[in-house]
Amino acid sequence: MPSPKPAAKRFLRINPAASRPHARGRSLRQLTKAVQMLQDKGIELRSLHESIDTNTATGKLLFHLVAAFAQFERGNMIENTKAGLEAARARGKKGGRKPAMDA
Repeated sequence: MPSPKPAAKRFLRINPAASRPHARGRSLRQLTKAVQMLQDKGIELRSLHESIDTNTATGKLLFHLVAAFAQFERGNMIENTKAGLEAARARGKKGGRKPAMDA
């Protein structure tokens, strides 16, 4: 098996491999920027779980769809967490760790 290109080795050293493409970044912009950086160096991305290959037009479309849904899911999670914390505060619940000592 041929060795990966030096740019890919550097990228993987900085960003350990993830099992899912959307786990590599926090936003669609961040993911597409990383993929574009790799493509500029002649490196194509292949996901092991989703069978996505950015070497093809279909693979690029699927990658963007998966990344967009991941960003949407993350946004929903943040909104739901904030709403839950607000509802708990409205019921008189106080979040956070209990103080270890009285001052």
